Amino acid sequence: MIISRAYKEGSRIMHRVFVYGTLKRDEPNYYVLQKCDYGHAEYVGRAVTCDKYPLVVATRYNIPFLLSKCGTGKNVEGELFDVDDSMLASLDKLEGCPSWYSRLSIPIVLTTDGHDNRLEVPVRQNVQVYLLENYKKELLDRVMLTDYSSKGQHNLPYDSAWYVRVEEWGLIHTVINSIVICYYYLC
Repeated sequence: MIISRAYKEGSRIMHRVFVYGTLKRDEPNYYVLQKCDYGHAEYVGRAVTCDKYPLVVATRYNIPFLLSKCGTGKNVEGELFDVDDSMLASLDKLEGCPSWYSRLSIPIVLTTDGHDNRLEVPVRQNVQVYLLENYKKELLDRVMLTDYSSKGQHNLPYDSAWYVRVEEWGLIHTVINSIVICYYYLC
């Protein structure tokens, strides 16, 4: 069964978004999905990409990146959220979309429900995900992960010093760190 990536809930449009890094529950940026000021988000369940992608940790801040190189890497595990237009705009701002990441539609398989109970019949659907399309090819030489945790076995703890929180603007990257990260690691 294939489900569309956007649907209507009452009077608002909802978008199904796959998160694989610091936006997952119990990760440093999950608070964004919980903050009502940024919009509405609802946890749907755990999911895995149908295709393989390189999920790597890079930069001195140990940022997880999902590289837009379908067919390379591993099937990536993550979480699915339904978000409204406001939350999607907040996520775009956090991810620097479209100048940093691209938000694209990919197929995933939903494996649990919103209470993390395993589904008897996994559901395949197209959802939106943030992929890094412009990156240095050396990132493909890094260890590729199946599942990311900021305190994971990779021994590369996430360092949130690379951005600042500005409540009236949402989450905004610092200009200097964005330039440094882009210059040394991605561009």
